[in-house]
Amino acid sequence: FVASLTEAIAANALPPSSLEVEITEGMVMEDVESTIGTLRVLKDIGVSIAIDDFGTGFSSLAYLQRLPVDVMKVDRAFVSGIGGGGSAERIAEMIVALGRTLSLQTVAEGVETADQLDIVRRWGCQIVQGYYHAPPMAPEAFEAWVRRRRTGGPGA
Repeated sequence: FVASLTEAIAANALPPSSLEVEITEGMVMEDVESTIGTLRVLKDIGVSIAIDDFGTGFSSLAYLQRLPVDVMKVDRAFVSGIGGGGSAERIAEMIVALGRTLSLQTVAEGVETADQLDIVRRWGCQIVQGYYHAPPMAPEAFEAWVRRRRTGGPGA
């Protein structure tokens, strides 16, 4: 994987820092030592590492502190419970606080309402993904969406 990625970076003249590789907790737990080694190599060449769907697997905090990650993504299963005051909301808040404590950038996945956006921002979450901003879209639709937002056109 590392060799293929390195070749792709070189072939396309990309700065490694422009790439982010996402891994899931489950992927890490399949072979912890090998995964940590691979992630360290990627980090050493400048690629950003994100742990996706954090909180849905069974990884331990001992492994988390060993992973060379830059970004922690809060799974939408917890984000969808924000605003209800239940355990999902409390878990989401704790994940964001953990990310801050570890100096990781945090991303809330599945933000669909202004209330959810306000709450995760108040917690200190730096990035959000979800329908609140835009639904998933094909590359051509995304390009048009970006152009509209830049120019302030219809649907911006």
